[in-house]
Amino acid sequence: MLLPATKTGGRSKGKEQFGPRLRHFRFFFLLGVAGLSAAITAQLGDLTTNAHEKREPRSWVAARLAVAADADPLAVGKLLYAKHCESCHGKSGKGDGPAAQGLEKEPGNLVDPLNAKKSDQALFGQISKGKKPMPSFESKLTEQERWALVHYIRTLAQSK
Repeated sequence: MLLPATKTGGRSKGKEQFGPRLRHFRFFFLLGVAGLSAAITAQLGDLTTNAHEKREPRSWVAARLAVAADADPLAVGKLLYAKHCESCHGKSGKGDGPAAQGLEKEPGNLVDPLNAKKSDQALFGQISKGKKPMPSFESKLTEQERWALVHYIRTLAQSK
């Protein structure tokens, strides 16, 4: 409630009465502006980072390099595909495996050109996290094994 200022000896009581409140208001206002500035600066800092590092964390890059350094990551990927993926996605990756018929949602067609446009990271993420009815393989396969699967799946789209 604001009280009208009354004159006492040429000075306004209203200014004296609201002075501490104004100081508190200014303090919290400036604190809020500083916090907002910090948040904006942090967001702008994220935008200026290297785009490759933002899309693909270092551990993923290291895992991909480790798979590439193996004797034959495609052979590993082929074995893993036969064991974990072929029953639903089919031998050629078209989503026509024997277990596909009993699923509520049909498995993805891995040789579809739209699927081929997905980044390696997106494919790795989908294998890792799963997408109903596909289970997650994050705890079942190592990073290197999941990257080997990515490499092998890429060959399915090429041999279509």
